[in-house]
Amino acid sequence: MFGRISLVFAFLLLLISFACAIPSVPSGLSAEFRPEGVFISWEYEGAQGVSFKLYRGDIGGVPKVLAVTTEKSFLDSTVVPGKEYEYSLVSFDETGESPEVGFTITNPRVEEKPFSISLVKPKQKIFSFGEEVEFIVKVESLQFGELENLSAVLVNQHSGTAKAFNFVSSRNEFVLLEKLPEAEEGGSEGFSMNYSIQVSANFEGAEFSESETYVLTLVPVKELDLGMLAQNLFAVFGPTFLFLMVASTIAFGGWKYSLQRKARADVLKLELLEIEKERHLWRHEVFKRRITPEQFREKEATLQSKKSAVEQKLGKRGGKMPLPKNPFQGFSLVEVREIVRLVKTIRKPEKGLTEDALRAKLVGLGKSERVAKKVAQLVFRK
Repeated sequence: MFGRISLVFAFLLLLISFACAIPSVPSGLSAEFRPEGVFISWEYEGAQGVSFKLYRGDIGGVPKVLAVTTEKSFLDSTVVPGKEYEYSLVSFDETGESPEVGFTITNPRVEEKPFSISLVKPKQKIFSFGEEVEFIVKVESLQFGELENLSAVLVNQHSGTAKAFNFVSSRNEFVLLEKLPEAEEGGSEGFSMNYSIQVSANFEGAEFSESETYVLTLVPVKELDLGMLAQNLFAVFGPTFLFLMVASTIAFGGWKYSLQRKARADVLKLELLEIEKERHLWRHEVFKRRITPEQFREKEATLQSKKSAVEQKLGKRGGKMPLPKNPFQGFSLVEVREIVRLVKTIRKPEKGLTEDALRAKLVGLGKSERVAKKVAQLVFRK
């Protein structure tokens, strides 16, 4: 009887020693979402020389080994935004594996549209066979510095061919010259052709795309024999008709020239608007503290030079339309931040308070004379 008890006790000791030899379960398992993926980390307080096996699977699917490592962290850069995953982790060595520990996460999807597109050219929709058409796509975004892999393609849905645009970074535009197909042999009627413009970019680890479809109508163009037409008209109507034709040609040429001149003026006016728009975007960068006021002043001087050149083309010599003066001219970045903070705090002056009184009050609170004066000016000009 005593021998049987000793055998059972020895067997229990063997099981306990075997269980104690298995690596312990990792603890503190957590996930952190980053632009480049999901960063998974954990803690382990067991014996040294232990490795870790990380599993990942779709919800309801079969998990697969994602990584085997001796570190206590791993970056999963293959996740898809908006998708739900199951992770599990075990520690192991030559004695066996620990029980697994896991969790379920949903990789967040970036909801913001980081950019938008608009078709600058062509504006008209009717072209002749074989004509060359310039496509210009404007990309508008406040996060250009954070966009990656920005690209655009033009897809001819009639032939199924695709061409890549050239990106003009100075104008944030994609440009492509496309030659339209020739008329089919024996064909005398036109037809419509669909083009699809697709722009894509990566932003905060997610891919975004915008597209626009443009329909062009192709029409046949017949050559006109002006010589034969002139002979027939002269034979029928004589010199009077010839005089009228010449006069009408001159009038048409003058009318066409005036339209072209007006069109060029309109294009220059649009350039002025684009320069002003770019200035506001750079000013937005100053308030977001992405650039310094000194950098903004350098950019503003460049824009003023460009605007003066455009105005000279419009006939406005001497640059009579300068850009609005920078309200923070001559202030340091620290002073600009303090001025903005004070203006946001005061918002609206108290009833009966004058500009000089507000300036004196700010000086009494320890603000410099120039900062107090600028804050008072901005508050009372709202």
